[in-house]
Amino acid sequence: MTELEKVKDKIKKLFALSKSSNPNEAASALAMAQKLMEDYGLIKTDIPTLDVLEDDAPRGSGNKPPTYEITLAISIALAFGCKVMLSYEIDKESLTIRNTYKFIGIDYRPQIASYIATVLFRKMRMARIQYVRSLYRVRSRNTKIRRGDEFSKGWVSIVTQKLKAFTGTPEEETALEMYMKKYEKNGTVSGINRKAVGRYEYQDWYNGRKAGSGVEIQHGIEGNNSGAKLIGGRG
Repeated sequence: MTELEKVKDKIKKLFALSKSSNPNEAASALAMAQKLMEDYGLIKTDIPTLDVLEDDAPRGSGNKPPTYEITLAISIALAFGCKVMLSYEIDKESLTIRNTYKFIGIDYRPQIASYIATVLFRKMRMARIQYVRSLYRVRSRNTKIRRGDEFSKGWVSIVTQKLKAFTGTPEEETALEMYMKKYEKNGTVSGINRKAVGRYEYQDWYNGRKAGSGVEIQHGIEGNNSGAKLIGGRG
């Protein structure tokens, strides 16, 4: 952590103390924060006073997930005012790689987003497995995979329609953008997008939408309020 980052962190803590119920403590903390900002030529937007946190949701193996899974992850992130990244970590005991989607946002939101993602990914994969198993007359494994992908695209297309984009405050957006600068050099990745099986393309996609239509999502968040966060339904 650089000297400037340490100063910003100290100012952030002083801003928190400035909300103290003790008038003298609050006034003293605010004065110290303002003095430090003047000394270092900082303005209010340089000091995000909100806590930006991270939480992970497991994903499948491989460096490249399918595009429909990425679409679902991005939609969930938008619904809870978060950013999302592909990530992985190595288990020191088993030396295995754990692939995840890392949700980054203000306060409790990443935790909710990762929970929602974990449940929806599981529902999607179970629905896909069941659908592929139903294609028992199809002998080609490659064809089953491609049809399963198209089914999943349909499933995601209906489920994402039930997710509403979250609108954050300017202060929240500033805090999140400043935090994300630490990941600027990570780059981007494109997902796997297999070609659909011609004559079955719409049928598979439609069956996916039909299976996903039973999934219900309750955000529990509207504006700046928080509440119960539930996922239910079939699929």
